[in-house]
Amino acid sequence: MLINRAGTMVLVFFVLYLTNVFGYSDQTAGGIISISALGGIAGALFGGWFADRFGSVRAQLIFLTLTAIQFLFLMRADSLVGVTAMLVVLMFFNEAVRPGLNACCLEYSQPENQKRSMGLLRLAVNLGMAVGPVMGGFLAEYDAWDWMFLIDAASCFAASILLFVVFGLGKSPRRDFGSDDCIGGREQVQSGRLDNDEAEKSQTYLSPWHDPRMLRFGAVFMLTLIVFIQFGTTLIKYLEEVYGFSESQIGLIESLNPILIVAFEMVLIKRVEKFSTVKVIAFGSLLICLGFGLLPFGSSAAFCLLAVTVWTFGEMLSFPLATAYVAELSNDRNRARYQGFITVIWSMAMVVGPFLGLTLYGIDKNLPWYAALVIGAISFPMIWNLERRIAKSVPAKKIADVPQA
Repeated sequence: MLINRAGTMVLVFFVLYLTNVFGYSDQTAGGIISISALGGIAGALFGGWFADRFGSVRAQLIFLTLTAIQFLFLMRADSLVGVTAMLVVLMFFNEAVRPGLNACCLEYSQPENQKRSMGLLRLAVNLGMAVGPVMGGFLAEYDAWDWMFLIDAASCFAASILLFVVFGLGKSPRRDFGSDDCIGGREQVQSGRLDNDEAEKSQTYLSPWHDPRMLRFGAVFMLTLIVFIQFGTTLIKYLEEVYGFSESQIGLIESLNPILIVAFEMVLIKRVEKFSTVKVIAFGSLLICLGFGLLPFGSSAAFCLLAVTVWTFGEMLSFPLATAYVAELSNDRNRARYQGFITVIWSMAMVVGPFLGLTLYGIDKNLPWYAALVIGAISFPMIWNLERRIAKSVPAKKIADVPQA
């Protein structure tokens, strides 16, 4: 993922590509991004099923290669319909990688290390992201868009080749937990997360779409994602038109996000492991919304870097723990599908977020960031209290009644 993300630049600057190269309006550009997210939803669903069926490594190999090829097709699209169609297909392949990627990371981790494992994965991703957007910003400033597509495609090819060299085509390792209980059956009863009735019901949740815990969590967490999605869409336009930054300056400012993650995320995750996962996610979500909400109250580069710092710490607290929390609710048979569910939530936020953000931006350039503050005020108590709805304390005498593997 370090190699793959080091080449990430097309999707980061795609809004500017649509508005500056093709001359589309902000609303049209937002609509194209939102439509493409439908491909991401389908890709996440299919990728999760495919990885559970054929192995997470094989899924990554196939979809990384197809993503690379699709970048080349997108580079040659020259009409509204063509760009939209090619972007939909690209998002299908790109998002189909994620469930297998997360599942593979978890499969090679012990349960007690899953939060740190996801943090390590994000460390690799953000090391790459510290390079890609900066390079992409300079290329965009000189209208070298074809080079951006070629580098993005090459990074996907290189990542798939390295993955094959390291893992081959073998199926991913599967740990045997002794039963088909969700990691949320006996283990979660003993930790006080679920009561006996919920533990027994958790054995039947082969699909996350039948798991009420996942549905509740996904619904409230998507509010945070809708705000965060503005990072690669509305924010780019805002920094260019309101703060007056050039493309290269935007790339440098956005690179602060992965640099901070590389520097602090693993240490931060280690420090918060003793706290309630859901409450840490809630606090992180609040910081994300607050960080974006700060933007209208300043106009300097220093103030913008402060806002980036605030929402980046929110991202570090919420995103890796959200992935680990979902892992706690899954098992070996459905791990990729549960990770695919989170990817679907991301893609659903992509459907709503860019169009909503750019539409509000068209009304008033500061309106998206005021809306972020409102969303933060709404989502924080909803996530904070989520655990009360899905977890109850278990009397010690009843733990023995839970079926043992």
